Amino acid sequence: MSRFNLVIGAVLGLSAVLSGALLDKSVKSQLDDDLKEKAVPIPAVYAPDGTKLRDASSEIPVLDRRESDEKWAQYQNGNRYLMLNGIALISLGLIGRFPNVNPRTSAIGGGLFVVGTLLYAVGMTAAILFKMPIIATFAPIGGILLAGGWGCLAIAAYQAKQ
Repeated sequence: MSRFNLVIGAVLGLSAVLSGALLDKSVKSQLDDDLKEKAVPIPAVYAPDGTKLRDASSEIPVLDRRESDEKWAQYQNGNRYLMLNGIALISLGLIGRFPNVNPRTSAIGGGLFVVGTLLYAVGMTAAILFKMPIIATFAPIGGILLAGGWGCLAIAAYQAKQ
């Protein structure tokens, strides 16, 4: 099971790096384009004699800007947690190689980390990428599973000490 934890942890880390390197600009551009579509046109202002006082422009409502910023933060958090939990899974794989560590602790912790990361980190990122916010509703379940994975990592580290 240690090898599984090491390999999957490395794959999660690789996914986070590639997602950041290849998709960040695309996602930000997509969010900016969506924001531009929500711009409200403001007509030009003329003086009573017909001279133009202000050109026509457009304005993006504050709530729409805030929503776009929240989506960007959600995407970045999902990517960050993908990396952090990949590192934790690698740590669990390394600690699981100690002779004192119960293999079941490593196996359960690895399963909790993998499923929790898929539901939490990947769910948050995918919800933004595919414009399907329903995917992010599973994030709290993933968070609970991740807490269990971190608990297993703590137990394995304690067992390795003895």
